[in-house]
Amino acid sequence: MKPSGHIDKVMHRIGGEEVLKHRLRLKTTIMVVKQLALQGSSFRGHDESDDSLNPGNVLAWIGFATKLNDQINSVVLRNAPGNAKYTSPSIQKEILGIIANRVRCKIREEIGDSCFSILVDEAVDEAGREQMSIILRLQLALITSAKVCDPIWDFFSILDCIINVVKASPKRIRELQAIHKKDLDGMLDAGEIQSGQGANQMTSLKRSGPTRWGSHYHSILSIINMFNATCVVLEDLCRSKEGEQRAQARGASKNIKTFEFVFNLHLMKGIMDITDFLCQAFQQESVDIVAAVGFVSMAKVKLQKLRDEGWDKLLQEEYDVSSLAKLLEKLVETGMDARYRLICRLIRLVLTLPVSTATTERSFSAMKHVKTDLRNKMGDEFLADCLTIFFEREYVIGMDEDSIIDEFAKLKDRRVQLTL
Repeated sequence: MKPSGHIDKVMHRIGGEEVLKHRLRLKTTIMVVKQLALQGSSFRGHDESDDSLNPGNVLAWIGFATKLNDQINSVVLRNAPGNAKYTSPSIQKEILGIIANRVRCKIREEIGDSCFSILVDEAVDEAGREQMSIILRLQLALITSAKVCDPIWDFFSILDCIINVVKASPKRIRELQAIHKKDLDGMLDAGEIQSGQGANQMTSLKRSGPTRWGSHYHSILSIINMFNATCVVLEDLCRSKEGEQRAQARGASKNIKTFEFVFNLHLMKGIMDITDFLCQAFQQESVDIVAAVGFVSMAKVKLQKLRDEGWDKLLQEEYDVSSLAKLLEKLVETGMDARYRLICRLIRLVLTLPVSTATTERSFSAMKHVKTDLRNKMGDEFLADCLTIFFEREYVIGMDEDSIIDEFAKLKDRRVQLTL
């Protein structure tokens, strides 16, 4: 039988005026429960009888509302029917559940198909029970996120391919180092670089790792420092007698000399010069929350400055391009004008570096505020709903109470009619 045809509904069919009264009564409770949850306050009192002097926050706030609004006073508490007061603990939990589930749905919509990882941590609450905090974050998922952004994934794929071709054998590595040593000697003789203890030491190309984003930064630095030597080795390999080796070298040699690759190489170096210290800081076993927030804020400011003011400097220093107009000419010449619409995604990707410690500590601080010694018997579902609302306030504040009433009415059969 449909809910609208249930015998209770047929026998208690009422007019529009009565429905509005029931909705106003429920709306008052919803607004009170929502506000208490936002503040992390308790709901019930020790004695909630009609003559109690301290009935609990829900009843006390509803009673306060009756003194400010005669219309509310006429439909709540003692003026409400005994079967539809909407003040019982079970009703309060149903309302909390509806609001919390809406918040969770909103979070799921925001995440969508984006790549994320999960951080799980535990803390002991006031009742001595272990509580788990699950935080969604982007960390190792940066590697997966790069796959979603084609220019970034293409760049690092080409970079890895070049390094793998050059470092495929000890002979090539020795040849690379010999050419690089010759380049360093020439620059030292010409005074282009300075000598000193620990400076200009022999090195090699560095492969990026699959688990640490900072390793990509070191790959970029190594190929910039050994760019000429890498090109020479690849050119030599292009004359190899082995067909497969020759084909790989030709592809790598062609890619390393393109404007697109060189532009991305220096652009990513500029960005990761700023963000590398974040990678190092967040890999420590413990991070001070205040310092972590400060690091991220500082990185955001520097990245914004790079975006606003760094283009001319980058183009002039690395490419001898005096203006953005010259850059656009080069992009059109190389057929890359359409692809650089995605350049802003590079900055957004780097800004997803997590402050994992701060996030988990914030959730545990919320738990300690909500579940106090006086509320140490809260059930798991009730606690989860309260924490969700308290922690994600920005989603809750603007919720429409009338839509919550409609969802409340559909949740199960009600003894009174809440919809027309």
